Amino acid sequence: MRKIERILKELESLPEYRVSVLSREALRLDRNENFVISQEIVKAIIKRALKDIDPRRYPEEEIELYTTLAEFLGVRKDELVLGSGEDDIIYKTSLAFLRNDGKAIVVVPTFEMYKWTIERVGGIVQEVLLNEDFSLNAQRVLEAYDDKTNLIFLCSPNNPTGNSMSEEAIRTILDNVECAVILDEAYYYFSNKSLINLLIEENYENLAIMRTFSKVGFAGIRLGYLVANKKIASIVRRFIMPYSINSLSLSIGLEIIKNFDLILDSIRDLIKERERLINELRKFEKLLVYNSETNFVLVRLLEGSIKELINQLTSKGVIVRDVSDYPLLANCFRVAVGNTKMNDFFLQVLGEIMNQQ
Repeated sequence: MRKIERILKELESLPEYRVSVLSREALRLDRNENFVISQEIVKAIIKRALKDIDPRRYPEEEIELYTTLAEFLGVRKDELVLGSGEDDIIYKTSLAFLRNDGKAIVVVPTFEMYKWTIERVGGIVQEVLLNEDFSLNAQRVLEAYDDKTNLIFLCSPNNPTGNSMSEEAIRTILDNVECAVILDEAYYYFSNKSLINLLIEENYENLAIMRTFSKVGFAGIRLGYLVANKKIASIVRRFIMPYSINSLSLSIGLEIIKNFDLILDSIRDLIKERERLINELRKFEKLLVYNSETNFVLVRLLEGSIKELINQLTSKGVIVRDVSDYPLLANCFRVAVGNTKMNDFFLQVLGEIMNQQ
């Protein structure tokens, strides 16, 4: 076998991450996008961001965003890493820490991009199961930790379970490991629970926190960031390509921070809509609806086929996320909280299907 054939053969086992392309008419509630924030606000922010952009130039707004974001968060610029979406931060952090067969612990069920990325940078994945109530079992994590462990990924609030992990459990892990612990706070806006104070006030040197602009209504600009002590941040920045974030995304990021009061208003509206959606879903006897601290809701079908239910929803133009193959999530789907009109349509279609069973 020729060398190129051998190399390709070794890589064939890695599946592509395929983003589903469906009719624009379909109501997509499978991607945790924020449709509660009005298009008028989003367009106004983008319009202001466009004013001074010259696409002929390489991006020059990165330094300004670093400065503005650092002030906004109450950290120093050298404690920040900007990335093209949180996925990019996950990839670059994994590449930095795992490129020499390092091991990473991933607590499951959780965001599938951790495992996907670890495998592609040549790292070793060690999965640790959450408790049945989806709480974090710190002891299991510590039992899986060893000298080869370079990273631990935690997500709080967690995707797709929707719950926050206890500060006590996270502190227990931080106090007993010597590797980097990456805490994904992509959904903290909807729970108002953050452990960034452990970085700012208590100087946990092995903690790094990831966040994104995607969940506040700007998924399309692909902008995320990492907050860590300056040593970890410096290492991760060495794996960021120059000009990897485009000028428009950087400029929009600046405008989002300057207009964050408007963003917070939309988040409050989304939380109200989330609670309404949960209450309406709980009227269906065949569904177990979990509490949520995110912009989505986890639902378990108690009777019948989850695959059939999801297929029926799809056939009627409503797309939800099938998570029934995840550990602990048999017969479950995840549905994003849309605006009132979207949620009403989803509930109407779901009701029609449930009444036919």
